[in-house]
Amino acid sequence: MDIQERLIRLEPFIETRDYPAIAAVLAPSAPVDIAELLSHLDESFISSVLQYLPASVTGEVLSHLDAELIPQIMKDLGSDRSAQILDTMYSDDVADLLGELTPKEQKEVFDLMEDEDAEDVKGLMVYPEDTAGSIMTTEFVALNQHVTAEEAINILRAEAPSAETVYYVYVVDDDEVLVGVLSLRDLIVTPPSWPLEHIMHTRVKYVDDYMDQEEVARIVSRYDIMAVPVVDRNHRLVGIVTVDDVLDVIQEETTEDVFRMAGVHEDELEEDDSVPKMIWGAVKSRLPWLFVTLFGGILSSTIMRGLESELEAVVALAYFTPLLCGMGGNVGTQSSTVTVRGLSTGQISKSGFFATVLKESSVGLIVGLFCAVILAVVAWVWQGSAILGILLGITLICNMFIAATVGTAVPLVLKRLNVDPAVASAPFISTSIDVLGLVIYSVLASLFIPLLTTGM
Repeated sequence: MDIQERLIRLEPFIETRDYPAIAAVLAPSAPVDIAELLSHLDESFISSVLQYLPASVTGEVLSHLDAELIPQIMKDLGSDRSAQILDTMYSDDVADLLGELTPKEQKEVFDLMEDEDAEDVKGLMVYPEDTAGSIMTTEFVALNQHVTAEEAINILRAEAPSAETVYYVYVVDDDEVLVGVLSLRDLIVTPPSWPLEHIMHTRVKYVDDYMDQEEVARIVSRYDIMAVPVVDRNHRLVGIVTVDDVLDVIQEETTEDVFRMAGVHEDELEEDDSVPKMIWGAVKSRLPWLFVTLFGGILSSTIMRGLESELEAVVALAYFTPLLCGMGGNVGTQSSTVTVRGLSTGQISKSGFFATVLKESSVGLIVGLFCAVILAVVAWVWQGSAILGILLGITLICNMFIAATVGTAVPLVLKRLNVDPAVASAPFISTSIDVLGLVIYSVLASLFIPLLTTGM
């Protein structure tokens, strides 16, 4: 059942403002679906409906709603109900929610929380955005290495309900330093009297609390683990990053890369009450790359002006200019896309610079040869000039080879300079390749013009 069908089902209750009935219809749905449905209703409905949903469900729904709505919702729900809801939420979800609010609004929410929970959330909010610390949760189970297997199981029974996940049991020493990990299976099949230090795995995959979230996601994906421990500079266990947060990171980073490669900003997907503000935001994000394209086009026109005498002598040269530029731009965009994605997933490393450029350049050269033969034959048959066909074929080979090289080298160079390679976007690559392609065409045309004009 899609959103519209559910809204139609809710329509009688919406008209009569029967909030308990609306809540009863929504309750079986997943929290993310409830949040999406509520976002289609008037804001005055949201708080009233949430009053009748279980506190644990409401907490998850809040994490999927627009952060700008949260302060008013909290006020409408009242301090007691809000405190009850916040108590059911994990610290990382609360931190994400508060990160979108003003300091004053954050203080109002903190005042509703237990002191210990508030301190946990404040500890998460000190980390820079997009780091492991900013996406980790502090609700996890860590056991001392001297605890026996039987004691560990009893502790898990008591503490697991409040933990976000218990995929693994992390083992620490007396100073909370991470020393090992074991699975629940390891724990269950171990003799009850054995201490954890005798059965734990000491080679633990972990991340630093200030590591970039994209690298964290890459580690979780590479080693196929459901959660990864986070340690501070003293190797003390401070939290874990779970696979659900990693999936969010992958989606966020992939979306960011795709938008940057198109020369736009991911914020354009964000809805805002002010339409003029949305339009102006889109204009500001797109103009810089369009200026690049504009000036590149002016430069290309200047180069074309240098071909004026050749074009007057052999008008057919103008017919193939769009084709040559288009083929080069296409190959360059393909190479840059492959390279940026390879760098993002870790399949291409900084050290693989020359191997990657050689591979993509070779591809550009080979596909250029195939396309050049076809173009040369078409030009020969169409214009009756073998020389023109040879000129166009050589130009196309050079264009596609250089396009593949530039499209690969630019992202790799940016990566070495610690600049996001996604900024080597399609507008930049295609514009620079158009300019280079026209330069090559003009040079070769000037060399071939005596042969073309004599009809050879």
